[in-house]
Parts: sequence; structure tokens; C-alpha cells
Amino acid sequence: MVRGFQAYRACAVVPSFRSLRSIAAHAFANRGKSWATANLLVPAPHCRSEIPDRIRRLWRRDLKSPVLAAGLMLLGSIAANAADDAKTCTKESGDVAIEACSRAIQSRHYSGHTLARLYLNRGVERRAKENYDEALADFGEALKADKKYADAYFNRCSIFNFRKAYDSAITECSQAIKLGPTADAMQASDNEKLGKERALSDYYTERGFAYFKKDDLIHAFVDLDNAIRLNPNNGRALKTRGLAYEAKGDSRAEADLASAKRLGE
Repeated sequence: MVRGFQAYRACAVVPSFRSLRSIAAHAFANRGKSWATANLLVPAPHCRSEIPDRIRRLWRRDLKSPVLAAGLMLLGSIAANAADDAKTCTKESGDVAIEACSRAIQSRHYSGHTLARLYLNRGVERRAKENYDEALADFGEALKADKKYADAYFNRCSIFNFRKAYDSAITECSQAIKLGPTADAMQASDNEKLGKERALSDYYTERGFAYFKKDDLIHAFVDLDNAIRLNPNNGRALKTRGLAYEAKGDSRAEADLASAKRLGE
């Protein structure tokens, strides 16, 4: 959620300004910055009982100030820009998305899962540009904002598989499977919203791939069977299982590999 002028700090933090007029003047002096960067503090209604009477009188008096109104308009514009950047971060791709994600993150208007999504989206775009270290850093920041964000673990798992760090991949995907996919899981290639079963199928596929690469076929088959059960059209899972069958000389390899090929794998 965007936190605009009506976002509040804890009651222990009382504005250092003598009036709302000075808040507006401070906003103009700091135009171009987010309200958080400019340290624009407004007490919540439930906190105002702690403000001296003198400040409350100034508060009421300055509500009609044209300077204050202009300051509020400026702050509203800052919040609107952050919201536009967040939308662009989610909907666009490439450098346009990366730059929008960065601006939204730097605005400090977001926290929790919403902030985690911004980091995750930027990480996905950086991974697409093969900036894997930066992508991993973004997925790590996403988990700092929301430690239960399964998609961030899954994306780290995917990069570790690409880098042949299979033990790390298994650890990350296991955490993703344990937590379960979030409701806003998206397919990076076309921003298609995934259902829980399709997302979980992908989690099992990546872990199964890591097990297969470690020649742990017993665990690989368990994960790949689960992946295909959840999404019978999971081409990557079918291909990996076909290769696993092939490795053990199982005739079922041919059917899986043929199905995977029809699905574009």
C-alpha cells in the first residue's frame, strides 16, 4: 500500500515543526524527495492527545493555509509518482522496469510484502539480463522485507541450479515448498498470474532437477512426479523425468521426452 501524507510514525515521535505551515515550507524546500526522506512527520489521530495545546491550536489554524494546501498537493504528487513507478515495475520489462522498481524502492513509500514484490520484480528483470549477482541480492532484499516470500526462495533456487550449485538450490526450493506460493505469483515471461498448483509444480520441478543433477534419482522422481501431478503440462518436469528414466534405462523415458517436446521443451 502506498503510504502518503496520512502515514504515521509511532506516538513517541512528535513533529519538530512549530506548525503545519512550516511543514509545507519544508516540503517545498525538499521538493523532489520522498516525504520520508524529507522527514515530514505527522502524528496519528490517536497520538494527538500527546501534543501540547499550543501545537494543536496551530494545527487547526493552519489547516486553511494556502501554503499548506500547496504543500499537501506536492506530497500527494510524490505519492502518486511512487504508485506509478510501482505499477510500471510490475507490468513492464527490461531497463524500464528496473528503473521504475528502483525509484519505487528508493521512495520509501513501501514496506513488507509490497516492498518485497518490488525487489523480486527487479531481481527477475536483472536475472533476464544475466546480472545474476544483482538478482540474487534483490531476492535477498525481498526476503528481508518478507521472510515468508516463497517466490524469492524459488528464484534463488533457479539461479543456483543454473550455476550448478545444486545443494544450495535444494535448500532454497525446500524452503519455497515449505512456505507455499503466494497468491500473486507471476510467470516472468508474460506476467501471467499463476495458480497455486502451477507455482508449486514449478517449485518441485526445480528441486527435482537439482536432485537429478546430483544423481539422487529417488528424490528426483518423487519431486518430478509431484510436479507433473500438480501440472500435467509442465514441460520442464516432463523432460527432466524423461532424462531420469533414460539414465536408469526405463522405457518410460520416451513418452515423457515426447510430451516435453510437444510442450516446447
